[in-house]
Amino acid sequence: MPTTGAIRPGPVGLAPVAPEVDAQRIAPVSIRIQSIGVDTEIEKRPVVGGTMQDPTTPWVLAWYPPFGWLGEPGNVVLAGHVDWFDVGPAVLARAGEFQPGDQIEVTGSDVGIHTYEVEWNTLVDAANPPMEEILGNPDDGQILTLITCGGTFDSVSQHYLERRFVRATLA
Repeated sequence: MPTTGAIRPGPVGLAPVAPEVDAQRIAPVSIRIQSIGVDTEIEKRPVVGGTMQDPTTPWVLAWYPPFGWLGEPGNVVLAGHVDWFDVGPAVLARAGEFQPGDQIEVTGSDVGIHTYEVEWNTLVDAANPPMEEILGNPDDGQILTLITCGGTFDSVSQHYLERRFVRATLA
């Protein structure tokens, strides 16, 4: 059964990491996506050695500050799980259903709602994703990118062979 992304019982001992509040900048703290039934918290996660660290639970999205902050030119990059071992469908289980024009509402640490509209939704090879193209911001606007797993699940390696990227621009 697809999730709404609400916090619920899951792996014990895993709690989302609250985004740091910076008086000068607006951090994303929660997200609502009516079209795919998501209403959940956002946690701050680091990029270590060029690798974005995974969200800590199946029910939250991770935010990576090096890419962008709300209200500023840049790419607010969020990632979430599509499923979770021993749990089933996770917060972005329905990410494949995104259509151009769907709205994504992100609440910031300023308590304002920042609304984005989906431009595209694509799957790419996980072994060789075009990260510069996907995570870059060629027009210096305010964009949002959602990342999750997708495509075929390889039961031998226990990994998905593709990654799903959803791009949205500030409405």
